[in-house]
Amino acid sequence: GIDIDLENAWGGTGDQVVCGLRAFFQLMHSAGYVVSMAPQTTALTPEVSTYSTGSWNSYAPLADTSIIQYVDIVAVQLYNNAVPYNDPARYAAALERSFTVTNCPKCNGVSCQVKVPSNKIAFGWPASQGAAPSGCPGLPQGCPYGSKLTTLYPFLFLLSFFPISLLFPFVFLSFQTATCTMHVHGMIN
Repeated sequence: GIDIDLENAWGGTGDQVVCGLRAFFQLMHSAGYVVSMAPQTTALTPEVSTYSTGSWNSYAPLADTSIIQYVDIVAVQLYNNAVPYNDPARYAAALERSFTVTNCPKCNGVSCQVKVPSNKIAFGWPASQGAAPSGCPGLPQGCPYGSKLTTLYPFLFLLSFFPISLLFPFVFLSFQTATCTMHVHGMIN
């Protein structure tokens, strides 16, 4: 995989990088590769209505209605930055319902209408306190480290009884860089 962070100012090249990634996503998805992204909440938020290179809604042009069909998973990091609305369920609903972002780069076909299908929304939770130095700001219960994840997702106990391949349609887990990503399709209602 390739990891590119769009969370910091890129000088004058940020918008060109975003436009290039849109073309790259189309090419890679068309070739059968899985395309995913893991933006921070500030990089894909309905609470701020504008795009800012490397900052607010910097991933909006990569998740808008003109490109989302080429993206398989949007695994938003629900740690180190405040969760929109201080409520993961409400945030997921806003991503699914849609929101408009202004001032997007002038890439070919950009709509800046963010609308992520529920089967593509995943939440990234920190596996430990060391993986999220700032915790989960705004969540009164804090980050759901370790066994606390099972209170959010009670079906996780199934992982101890079944091979992961049987559960894949229901759960997507990734332990990259000490972060647990939980696929939330069908769990937020």
